Amino acid sequence: MIPWDIPTSDEEIPRLTHIYRNQHFLVWLAAMDLESKDIYILRTVEWKKLIEISVDPKRQRGRRSKLISDPSPEQPTIYDENLPIPTCALYPPTGNFMYSTISFC
Repeated sequence: MIPWDIPTSDEEIPRLTHIYRNQHFLVWLAAMDLESKDIYILRTVEWKKLIEISVDPKRQRGRRSKLISDPSPEQPTIYDENLPIPTCALYPPTGNFMYSTISFC
């Protein structure tokens, strides 16, 4: 689990021992008519990535983590029929923008 706070105690002892992320992404290849602003979906692609990491907080920084899950990515799936693009995906903030606004020490 990835905590939303810095994983330390009051004594600055690290508490993070395990990270598990099961990520799922949908991406659309699309074209836009600049005059009408109509969007045409050309392809819908889905991919998943499972990441599992063990963390030994007793080890020095830079040597605490070990990848447990398979590092090979799962092959993406190209849909035969396109899915509609959710309206919220067309406007910021996007997921990548949010990652850039969060910094970790």
